[in-house]
Amino acid sequence: MGLSGPLQERSGLSRLRYDLDLYANLRPAKPFPALFDETPFKPEVVRDVDLVILRELCGGVYFGLPKGIQVLDDGTRRGVDTQVYSEAEIQRIVRYGFESARSRRGRLCSVEKSNVMESGVLWREVATRIHADFPDVDLVHQLADNTAMQLVRDPAQFDVIVADNLFADLLSDQAGMVCGSLGMLPSASFGDPLPDGHRPAIYEPVHGAAPDIAGRDLANPIGAILSVAMMPTEVRWPNRGRGRR
Repeated sequence: MGLSGPLQERSGLSRLRYDLDLYANLRPAKPFPALFDETPFKPEVVRDVDLVILRELCGGVYFGLPKGIQVLDDGTRRGVDTQVYSEAEIQRIVRYGFESARSRRGRLCSVEKSNVMESGVLWREVATRIHADFPDVDLVHQLADNTAMQLVRDPAQFDVIVADNLFADLLSDQAGMVCGSLGMLPSASFGDPLPDGHRPAIYEPVHGAAPDIAGRDLANPIGAILSVAMMPTEVRWPNRGRGRR
């Protein structure tokens, strides 16, 4: 009943994020008043929305092992994905979440499924412990399914949401509809600071390449434009001095 064939190889953008250890993915969502009518929500629901979803990007079920298709003794197949997080992986993304909340309105919502998942139990324990270092930040623990419901019911209640790779992926797409379209959302992915103090980073719209609309003159550039706007005013390019964005 072993795994059949090689494990799925990381490729493209996912491989780049993983190899650079860009574990902190920031996805801000703030609707534009001119586009309130493009959302499926009433204007009064989205008017005051200004939130950030912080996604852990290098761990969890997308990278956990074992992974693959098992061939069972009776010849049938079974898909296997493994949700796994170390304490260190949780610590660094949750601490980033507290730091982000401290720089904003001081509210952090930590999302997991501790009611049914052991990784969620550990996630909640680590978040609770780190909260002691950030007494000025209000911490709320919330189950992922409830968070999805709350994003529909009252998205303006959120400031910073921190979640694992899978849950934050789903919730940030949902937040895209709060802004009217997934094409409205920018993102920035960061690793730990380098010895010179700079952080390795990738800036990209949340929607990705969207190959299904390539060549159809339908692409929404706002997510890409806002991703560029998230860059520092000045960027240091290796061996090329300093250049402005």
